[in-house]
Amino acid sequence: MEAFTAVSAMLAAATAVFAVTLYWAVRKFGIGRRDWIAASVVFVWCAGTGAKMYLDSAAQTSEADPLAAALMLGPIQGPGTAIATPSAKREALPSVATLIGGLEERLEREPADPKGWALLAQSYAFIGNTAAAEQAIVHAVEFGANESELRARVDGASRDAHPEAAGRLASADQ
Repeated sequence: MEAFTAVSAMLAAATAVFAVTLYWAVRKFGIGRRDWIAASVVFVWCAGTGAKMYLDSAAQTSEADPLAAALMLGPIQGPGTAIATPSAKREALPSVATLIGGLEERLEREPADPKGWALLAQSYAFIGNTAAAEQAIVHAVEFGANESELRARVDGASRDAHPEAAGRLASADQ
């Protein structure tokens, strides 16, 4: 919504500048009504197309600040500066091993968290560790999770399992 507000403010400012310039041109050069209307139609079309392009670009940008995305503000890319690509952003994310390890540590400190156990069960299912997933389900149910719902979610995670993540997890533990 902020992106839309920013673009609207820019369009309002551009319209004001256009109106003042057009008024000045009509007074100074005596431009006829037909030419004035044609110039207005072209301006409105160009402004609308520009606004749509801005908003589409802002929607595709994965910046945290929607206003900066709408205004196309961001780091200046100079010589020798790497441009962030989706794969570069993906590499910056923590590994599955780190995420599961952090969740395990938190559940050691706060074991009475059914949502945490449910998430751990789904995570284990996602990497194909069904025995550990089953243990996490038992803990989650023990602390009040709905077993049938949890088993359905864990089954879904098992169907989307990424065994290569289990290999990375095993290599990270060594």
